Amino acid sequence: MSLARWYVGAAAAGYLVGSVSSTRALARVVAPGQDLSTTEYVIDENGGLVSRGVSPSSLGSRAGGGWGGLAAVMDIGKALAVTTAARSLAPDEVARQVAATAGAAAVIGHAYPAYYQFEGGFGQSPMIGAALALDWVSMPVTTVTSWVTGVAVGDALVAQESWPALMVPFALWRRDRALLGWAAAVNVVYWIRMAPEARQRLEHYRRYRPSWSCLLYTSPSPRDCGPDLVCRLLLEKRGGG
Repeated sequence: MSLARWYVGAAAAGYLVGSVSSTRALARVVAPGQDLSTTEYVIDENGGLVSRGVSPSSLGSRAGGGWGGLAAVMDIGKALAVTTAARSLAPDEVARQVAATAGAAAVIGHAYPAYYQFEGGFGQSPMIGAALALDWVSMPVTTVTSWVTGVAVGDALVAQESWPALMVPFALWRRDRALLGWAAAVNVVYWIRMAPEARQRLEHYRRYRPSWSCLLYTSPSPRDCGPDLVCRLLLEKRGGG
């Protein structure tokens, strides 16, 4: 098998596995017949945003946080599995590059699944799974750095959303070309997918920043499992949970 075929096979396998929607599979059992494609979230007392995507957070808002969390774990697992499998099966000289290809394709499949008219999630859960397979140290380093930076600058959006971008300098620091290529690819996918929601958040943030201590979601999200733990408005709740 030529080396090129390993890359093509990894990309195809990653995309097909990534396209499997854990959220939709669980929703058939716990939220049958419900439309998961549009979800409204509360940011603070001044308003919220509308998120368009079928993700664990959209399931959690309808069926409960436990089911949303389970969907997130399943999405992490699918990317972890296909990335690890690609790394184990490919020839040693290209094993990391092939694994990175599979991991990136899994994120693309999750965000734009062919099985569901290309309407998927945002990609953080499979990003976590692929990152753990490629370099598990990347997750605690980027997550902690994201939160520390956000706290230092007093910016909730930085704390919550910067960890995917931090994968790029982390890969440069590790001098890992395969990880760097993966990080660049998944960041492009993630930020394109996140753009509509990010615009709503930033507009709200610009208008109401004085009242913000952190973002408030109405349900658990894959983005709440790590860099985006649900916070309370400290000024309103006085630090209460």
